[in-house]
Amino acid sequence: MLFNNLRMGFPLGIAGAASATNLITNGGFDTDTAWTKGAGWTIAGGVAVGTATAEQLRQDPGIFLGIQYRVSYDLTITAGDCHVFVRFGDFAGIARTTSGSYSEDFTAGSNDDGGVLGFGKKNEATFTGTIDNVSLIQI
Repeated sequence: MLFNNLRMGFPLGIAGAASATNLITNGGFDTDTAWTKGAGWTIAGGVAVGTATAEQLRQDPGIFLGIQYRVSYDLTITAGDCHVFVRFGDFAGIARTTSGSYSEDFTAGSNDDGGVLGFGKKNEATFTGTIDNVSLIQI
């Protein structure tokens, strides 16, 4: 069953059973497509590259209110730190300060931020490093 939320301008729904399908397009950054890149972000060599950026790299994968998701990604930090955020509400992720492979679980909340997954900064500091192998699955 699908409802149209006119105030927010995008569909809200009741999702079905959990799926291991990756909701992210081009999570391996094989091409320079499907991601909105703020200043300082590029996609090259099979990774997303942030260079002294306080801007965001993001994508709208079609997140539904009240549904549980798992986001996984590989992060290499050269300088600064990086936040992963999934916005369809209150989840803003964790500031990562060391390189590694990460997974985070969350339940999509509700406010006007829209259903986006992104990487970037919460403050004025900058991030330099790479992101790769991004996946978002319903759990």
